[in-house]
Amino acid sequence: EAAYEKIMAKYGLRRWQVKDARASISSMSKAFEASRQKILEKRPDLKALSGSASTSGSTITPDIFVAEFVNKLYLSSHLRAAGARIIPLNSDITRYPRMTTASGAASLIAELGTSTTTNATLGEVAFTARTFRAMQQASIELVADAEFDVLSEIILPDMAQMFAAAENSFFTVGNGSTQPEGISTAVRVGTATTGVNIGSLSFTVASNYSFDHLLSIMHKLPPQYRNSPSVGWMMNDDLIKNYRSVKAVSGGTYLWEPSLQAGAPDRLFGKPVYYNQTMPVASAVTTVTTSPTAVPVIYGDFSFYWIGDRMGLDIVTANELYLETAQVGYFGFKRTDAHVMQLEAFACALAT
Repeated sequence: EAAYEKIMAKYGLRRWQVKDARASISSMSKAFEASRQKILEKRPDLKALSGSASTSGSTITPDIFVAEFVNKLYLSSHLRAAGARIIPLNSDITRYPRMTTASGAASLIAELGTSTTTNATLGEVAFTARTFRAMQQASIELVADAEFDVLSEIILPDMAQMFAAAENSFFTVGNGSTQPEGISTAVRVGTATTGVNIGSLSFTVASNYSFDHLLSIMHKLPPQYRNSPSVGWMMNDDLIKNYRSVKAVSGGTYLWEPSLQAGAPDRLFGKPVYYNQTMPVASAVTTVTTSPTAVPVIYGDFSFYWIGDRMGLDIVTANELYLETAQVGYFGFKRTDAHVMQLEAFACALAT
């Protein structure tokens, strides 16, 4: 009675209103507890969380848990970072025209003279929206009890990493028929005009693979491409390390030009250097081969490498597919393709 009187006095309620409120709260509590017990009886694996193993899709114990999630640093898509042009794909196959050969010089003619007809040669490149897929799983307990957004903190960043890793592989050495055309594949095929033969490649900068060879690669490009603001270098980080160690003279200054701006790439001969871990490690290329995996250095205008995106990263949640193991499935899809649009805009180092 004393409790009723206090509630009535504090909130200005009548006795019957207090009794009805207490009865409603009691009824809801009983209904919630009954539902919870039914779920636990049907799904005994949900009674407790396990925090013992850090395995794929494992759970996290919620006893004392802080919402701040520590994530990894992920790789980016190397060709996108180097300035490749991103184009839309409007259907399953989208064709983009390109000029394969340009017309020659204009004719000097006398008054009333005739001129020889010259026409540029045109072609097209077909971009096929190729489907890439990735899948991850997370336990129902983790999704329900984690004090952070599992999708945005774990699934999406890691999915982005998976697709970036796939792009780095296929955009570098893809075959161009059933896969995107890799830049190394295209440039290696065009070695008659774009390659610089540098002998057997031991890749010790102090010996046969030197800055002189880099100059030869640079000047293999026509001046209009060599002087483009989008031109740059691409190589494995192992080779970059070797070049960074070279000095003008013994004990002198380094020839490498470190970037003075955060996030901007370092430079060689004034041109940015982009690393690509799919390109071969320096010491690995020691024999003559026509494989694109043997292209250690590419120099060119990366805006002539086109990446066609049909759709961005799309995540589909499968709530029931893995119900037997009490997991939620996440499927990521991305449709993209890539091609070199002007081969003459690139040069590379070759083994001979």
